[in-house]
Amino acid sequence: MKRTLIISVLTLILSACENSSSAGKAKSESNQPLDTKLSEAAKEKTDRLISQKLRQAFLDDETLSENAKDIKIIAKDGTVILSGIVNSEEEKASAYNTAQSIPGVDHVNNQLQIIED
Repeated sequence: MKRTLIISVLTLILSACENSSSAGKAKSESNQPLDTKLSEAAKEKTDRLISQKLRQAFLDDETLSENAKDIKIIAKDGTVILSGIVNSEEEKASAYNTAQSIPGVDHVNNQLQIIED
């Protein structure tokens, strides 16, 4: 009788440990997608800040033409793509240099087209 009671208690304890262990695994697995979503949200926020800072820098630059101030900016994971129309090679280079100067920018893909007035 004692032996059966001890075996039953041990079985219950082992069962409880197994359940808490698998619950811990499920919990950590469900946190992983949350962590991924948070890091993706942080990247999107960083991309948005890069785009906003670059847009403001273009607007504040009095040497740029109206065409250059309308440059399309795409920022993704530290890479900035510039597309649109500028009036000269100097504006194209200036836009590139400005983009390179923004914190968080690792690479600039300069697809700007030069159309002289």
